[in-house]
Amino acid sequence: MTRSTPRLRRTGVRSLPPVFWLVMGGVAVAGLVASALMARDQLAFEATAIHAVGSVLPGDLDHATVEFRDEQHRPWHVTFHSGTDMPSHRVGELVAVMYPREAPSQARIDTFMERWGGPLGFGVIGAAFALATAGSAWTLERVERRRLSATRATSASTPARTRPGRRR
Repeated sequence: MTRSTPRLRRTGVRSLPPVFWLVMGGVAVAGLVASALMARDQLAFEATAIHAVGSVLPGDLDHATVEFRDEQHRPWHVTFHSGTDMPSHRVGELVAVMYPREAPSQARIDTFMERWGGPLGFGVIGAAFALATAGSAWTLERVERRRLSATRATSASTPARTRPGRRR
């Protein structure tokens, strides 16, 4: 008969596989980095963007198509793809537009969500995963500390066994 060595029980943070921590931490970092890069790009865009006023044209209900004129008074039609099930702009409505001087076809509607929706969304996701990761680690370690202190308290209150004939 062979004796097998007892398998040590993984506790606390070590009770979850390393893949869990890698995935959670990776999503947190990726979300926060994406948010920072998108915010940086948005700020750079705003620093050089030209402002214009355009009007919403009839078309796809989910995506607004706007006609505006650039600095040389050339007309541009741009479809915005940050649509939802409900149209946010009515046909004929005047909307503020921002566009790069060298590429009017890359225009953006000048609304808070068009500007900051992406960076905020990725930032919230990254922060949520960072908090979930940190909270999970903290909770697991706290539970482990309580378990260990309860084990120590139990073993301290139990008298030690001694062999007959031996004095302690």
